[in-house]
Amino acid sequence: MSKTLSIVIPAYNEERTIHEILDAVRAVELDGGMKKEVIIVDDCSSDNTMPRLEAYSKEHPDMGLSLHKHEVNKGKGAALHTGIDKATGDY
Repeated sequence: MSKTLSIVIPAYNEERTIHEILDAVRAVELDGGMKKEVIIVDDCSSDNTMPRLEAYSKEHPDMGLSLHKHEVNKGKGAALHTGIDKATGDY
């Protein structure tokens, strides 16, 4: 049975760069058939980060992105905690 690595990405106003980050994560091949779970928490961005994430998710359904959004900006630490709470991976 293969294990899963949970990758938590906090995002705030990243519409111009989020696709580059996700392309880099998608390109990584993990050893031993380990799977990736990618959890992104948009910390109440004021730009188009969430629409960009939704479009990326549709373009790459095999990636199985888990998207979450804070309705109020809570900071990077809170976004990481939200992502960790949503994580279901082994690592």
